[in-house]
Amino acid sequence: GFCAYLEQCFTDLKQRGVVIGFDARAHPPSGGSSKRFARLAASVLISRGVPVYLFSDITPTPYV
Repeated sequence: GFCAYLEQCFTDLKQRGVVIGFDARAHPPSGGSSKRFARLAASVLISRGVPVYLFSDITPTPYV
């Protein structure tokens, strides 16, 4: 849904791409983490033909 929203808002999304970062938060009970969510989001966007620039390490939220 978020990808569809971005496609509506930015007609050049597939040329511009999206930057995705993650912080140090982990959620052990659910098996998730900020890094995992970032990778999943990147996978969805890439599958829709949107270039993704994924930070390779922990990034402060205000920076991204």
